[in-house]
Amino acid sequence: SRGKEVQHVREAIIRMGMQEVANIAAAASTRSLFDLSVRSSHQSFGAKWKTLWAASTTCAFGSCWLAARTRRGDPQRAFLSGLLHDIGKITALRAYDEVQRRMPGMEPLSERLLETLLESVHVEVGLRMLNHWQLPSYLERICAEHHARELPLDPDILEVHLIRIIAGLYDITTNPWYRRPVEKEVKQSMHEFGLELGALGEIVTQLKNLSQKAKALL
Repeated sequence: SRGKEVQHVREAIIRMGMQEVANIAAAASTRSLFDLSVRSSHQSFGAKWKTLWAASTTCAFGSCWLAARTRRGDPQRAFLSGLLHDIGKITALRAYDEVQRRMPGMEPLSERLLETLLESVHVEVGLRMLNHWQLPSYLERICAEHHARELPLDPDILEVHLIRIIAGLYDITTNPWYRRPVEKEVKQSMHEFGLELGALGEIVTQLKNLSQKAKALL
């Protein structure tokens, strides 16, 4: 009955915790941003948008977890930052999809070249999108700085280091074409947080578990 279903939902929320439910709801509602079918019937990039969405959602859960694990930064700011720090890749992919639809004779980029294209423009495009949406300024700063060569510890925006660690390790362990400077970014942010390299195993294991959680939302 409907009454029993409602009770089951309430029990589930109590067990999971309200904030965890809110995080899952936020991730699920953001899914449409990554869905090319919203704007186009072109299906060439279906696998790519799923990869990008899984990465962003995993990074959101992972950054939130690491904030709680290290007691550095705000877990909810970390979650939203993980979800949106690479939003420029989605916007750029949609733009490329639109170009291909309008120019059907154009030779498509290889998967590796497409990855290089998205990586090269995602910060600038992401900043424009976050500014256009008038989202909190810390999100713009994280988008702008998450690939900085050197990033001193700033108490006002600790979340950017959480993103660099989590997103960097996720990229290293899942993307065969990851940018080599990411390795240095991860090490530098771990050093700023006082994390030893021995913590890598725990973080990577947690990322694998959270990746399964993210994929379950697809």
